[in-house]
Amino acid sequence: MEKILVIENDNILRANLKELLECNNYSVIEADKGETALRKIKNPSPDLVIYNLFLPGMDGVKIQKNFLQSEDNCQTPFLFLSTINPNEFSHHLNSKVESLLIKPFEDKDLLERINSILERKKIFSKEIEHSQNATMSANDEIKENLNKIISITDSLTLKYDEYTKEELVGLLSTIKFSGIKIKESINDYFMSSDIECYNNCRTKNSFTIRYERVEEFLLEISNNYGRNKDLNINIADKTSVIPLSFFEFTLKELTKTAFRFTKRGTPVEVFAKTLRGKFCFGIKDPKDIFIEKLSQNNFLEMQPFSKIKEVTRNLGGEFFLKGNKIYCAFKD
Repeated sequence: MEKILVIENDNILRANLKELLECNNYSVIEADKGETALRKIKNPSPDLVIYNLFLPGMDGVKIQKNFLQSEDNCQTPFLFLSTINPNEFSHHLNSKVESLLIKPFEDKDLLERINSILERKKIFSKEIEHSQNATMSANDEIKENLNKIISITDSLTLKYDEYTKEELVGLLSTIKFSGIKIKESINDYFMSSDIECYNNCRTKNSFTIRYERVEEFLLEISNNYGRNKDLNINIADKTSVIPLSFFEFTLKELTKTAFRFTKRGTPVEVFAKTLRGKFCFGIKDPKDIFIEKLSQNNFLEMQPFSKIKEVTRNLGGEFFLKGNKIYCAFKD
């Protein structure tokens, strides 16, 4: 049961709010002034605070600032009540403009606003949890690969003369690939952070996708596979609100997969362009070789493609295979 703290000095209104909320399956904590409220909310934190902005003594602004200083309460939403036009004082508040209700109000309007705020909080909490899990996963992988690098370099320092040339090449290759995994873990973490910011921002920032940048990281991949002659980059500079880290992650994973499923000499085209009012980016299989192999292996349910599919959907786009292309599509 979700818990709501009601701070209201009008005894009749406070009693009515308590009755209304409890009838709608909310647990209610009451307080008639700010000082009393702060004593009641220390543990555990309420899911929502409803308060009269202009309370005697400690007013709503001071209550909110005091409340949000606690790490346990910093994500708790506020809904403030007032008879005054919010435009006159909203710049003093940490709350967003949606988190206010002008008196007098209908019961249904209050309940709808509460439901909207709590639903938004649930979504935000899931995103925070996902970001924390991504951070933990990235930390574990980084630690594991760093420990591997340290262990090998220690061994090389102490026993360099005892290794054969082939063994040294093998150890150096392990260091290289451990470094690549660390880089990928860091990029994955930043992508999760960028997506979280994208989902939480009402005004989406625009990013410029530049050919030179795309060429740089794709040539690095093609070099690793010895496939520079097979790579064709069909991308023009483009402004988009899609997080750049996700755009780059998707193209990298699709390109690496195309190289893994084909032999040297098989062309692979990477593209990003507007098609029928949608911004599309992905890979094209000019000779219909690796797309068929991926289809047979149900690739959309495999990592990292299941992740790309999920993130694309969360960002409001589509990820699919069509003809000889695999790509993401977003409304332009």
